[in-house]
Amino acid sequence: MRRYKILKHLSQTFINRSRYGCYDKGWLSGTHSYTPYIILSRPRSGSNLLFTALKSHPNIICFNEVFGWDKEILFKYPGYRWWAHDPEVVKLRDNRVEDFMDNYIYRSHPPGTGAVGFKLFYRQHRKVERSVWDWLAEHPEVRIIHLQRRNALKAFVSHKLALQTKIWVGVVENIEEYQVEVNPEELINYINALEHWQQQIPKLYPEHPVQHLWFEDLVRDFENKCRMLCDFLEVPFHPMKIGTPQQGRYDLRQVVANWEEVEALLIEHGKEELILGWGD
Repeated sequence: MRRYKILKHLSQTFINRSRYGCYDKGWLSGTHSYTPYIILSRPRSGSNLLFTALKSHPNIICFNEVFGWDKEILFKYPGYRWWAHDPEVVKLRDNRVEDFMDNYIYRSHPPGTGAVGFKLFYRQHRKVERSVWDWLAEHPEVRIIHLQRRNALKAFVSHKLALQTKIWVGVVENIEEYQVEVNPEELINYINALEHWQQQIPKLYPEHPVQHLWFEDLVRDFENKCRMLCDFLEVPFHPMKIGTPQQGRYDLRQVVANWEEVEALLIEHGKEELILGWGD
C-alpha cells in the first residue's frame, strides 16, 4: 500500500509538472482569472491549519512558506517539486522577486482555479535589496488574510515546546510532561512585537483588501470562518478539511516551569487576560 501511494504521488507530480510545462509552451490554455492573496501571520498562530484547509478547496491554490527557507522553496504543491530544489529558482526568488511572482506564483494555472496565494511570516524575506514586502506594496489587488492569535503567551510557549520536541506540525504525545523555562524579557519583547505587527499591517497596506482572522475563532467556528474566507476570495463555498491537528491541549501552569514569575510579570504589564486564557 505504501509503495502504491508513493508511485501514485510521483505519477501525479509528473503529470502536474508536464501540465505546467504545456502552459509555459502555450500548448494548453490555463487561466489568470483568479483572486491573488497572501496569508500574513507569525509562527505558532495556526498558519498550517489554515494552509491545509485552503489547500483542500478544489478551486484554491495555496502554496506554503515560499520565502521561508534559504536554499529551498516550500511550494508544497503538485507539479512544483523539482522547482522547489532548483538553485536558479531560489536565486530568482531572492534577487528578482517580480519575475519569481510572475513565473511561479501568480502565473497561468489550471482552468477552474479561483484563488492563488501563499503563506508569509512577518520576518521573512526582509534582508534582501528588494523584498516581497516591497512587491506587495505595489500590488494592492493582492488580498491579505491576516491570521493572528489572541493569546500571545500560548503562542510563545508553543514555539518553545516545538523547539524541545522537534515536532512543528501535529500532535505531541504526553506534551504535558514537557516543561518550558520562560525568559521574562524575551516574553515581553515577543508580545510587544506581535502587537506591533498586528497594528502595522493595515497601516502599511491601506489599499489592500484585508480579512482579519483569529486562530481561536477559526478553531471554534471552522465552517463559518471557511465560508467567510470563500466570500473574501470570491470562490464558491466547499467544505474544507483540517489536516494538521493542534500540538495538544495542556495547562500552562504545569508546562511553564516558572509560572509564578510569568504570572506576576503579565499582571505587572496589564496582560491578565493571557493568564486567564482569554482567547484560548
